[in-house]
Amino acid sequence: MKENLPFTYFLLRYMLGFLAVVLGYRSSIGDYHLLYDQVEIDR
Repeated sequence: MKENLPFTYFLLRYMLGFLAVVLGYRSSIGDYHLLYDQVEIDR
């Protein structure tokens, strides 16, 4: 079990990092759509 610990820790860190990237990407896409809608309204 002890030699398996670093791998599990790495996997957990990787999953968390991936989740953070996905959430950040989705929120930035949402902001982009908001900006695009604003431009459409102004025009």
